[in-house]
Amino acid sequence: MSVENPFTIEVYNGNYQRKGTVGNPASLTVNPRHNQRPTASIEVPSDHLRLADLAAPDARVIIRYDGAFLLSGKVRLRSGQGPASVGTVTFSVVDDFRLLERMLGWANPTHALDTQGTDVAFDTRTGPAESVLKGYVSANLAAPGRNWWEPVTVAASLGRGSTITGKIRFTPLGDTLLPLIDKAGIGVTVRQQGAGLVVDCYQPRVYGRTLSEASGVVQEWSWSEADPEGTRMIAGGPETGTNRTFRQVIDAGLETKYKDIIEVFTDAGDANGSTDLIAKATTALADLTPKAGLSLKLSETNTFRYDPTGVNGIRVGDIVRVEVGPGVIVEDVLREVALEWTTDNGLVVTPMVGDKQDDPDTTLARQVARLKLAFRNLTAGR
Repeated sequence: MSVENPFTIEVYNGNYQRKGTVGNPASLTVNPRHNQRPTASIEVPSDHLRLADLAAPDARVIIRYDGAFLLSGKVRLRSGQGPASVGTVTFSVVDDFRLLERMLGWANPTHALDTQGTDVAFDTRTGPAESVLKGYVSANLAAPGRNWWEPVTVAASLGRGSTITGKIRFTPLGDTLLPLIDKAGIGVTVRQQGAGLVVDCYQPRVYGRTLSEASGVVQEWSWSEADPEGTRMIAGGPETGTNRTFRQVIDAGLETKYKDIIEVFTDAGDANGSTDLIAKATTALADLTPKAGLSLKLSETNTFRYDPTGVNGIRVGDIVRVEVGPGVIVEDVLREVALEWTTDNGLVVTPMVGDKQDDPDTTLARQVARLKLAFRNLTAGR
């Protein structure tokens, strides 16, 4: 018995011209994520009608789930296997969120490239997280002589999120901004709309129900919770010896809750004054906060389902509470959902809440990201 496919896959070229739909993929996996790069994988037979369109170097797709927008982005990897009679081709799609990874923040985006760094060393902005993020994107899109390939529109800021300070000099915008806006309590999306992309933000909400095995929703689960790695961050400024300035940021709430004091030092040799030192210490401390994680497999029921719009179910970015034992409730952000569909097995929905601390891939990725950011900041500051 065939299983109805809840997904719609539309194929476009690099000029945002619609080429058609992929109505019968052999399999499809889509991973929407909160403040991380969403991805998708589409497998089709090697004689598929849309094969040439998907294989084009500028191919793009929009994927919808039950009619709701789920992901848009470029096909970035193509691979196939044969013989042709039973051959398949797999296309890996990277969401347009990638804009924040491939756009560098100039030191002064009001100046041309050949005069960068002549007046200011960094582009520093302070304000509500949404306003800071959109300000950086808008300014860098408008930088003199910087012609971006696709049209990009930045939605008007509603001033959401707590106050953050960004400091950027020729590093990808996402490297600096994503950890800050995540901590500030907002999410960001980059989506294809019409013949271009739109950058916008959303505010996570608390999902109204506590999930449990008794409800029939939670099928499998594993969880972990880690104490903070730091509660006090000391930042050391420029200069050396007796000329060096230090500032400290303390999270008194964490120290009271965990009855623990953990002092950590961060080198902020590029800081400009006391305010900048404190901002750098705050950012460094935010990366050491407690981490709770939960991996669970959910079963859709008449009262529970995944809904990208959030109107009729849970969505990525929601803050969820899950009962993992009598009196033990794990609460965190729904970071990712794996939506997998095949003709044989139908739809399987697997969400990931928080950051599981015993997942070696997650731990390694976090450490590599920290090292990459530190190296980029070091080399860009020369």
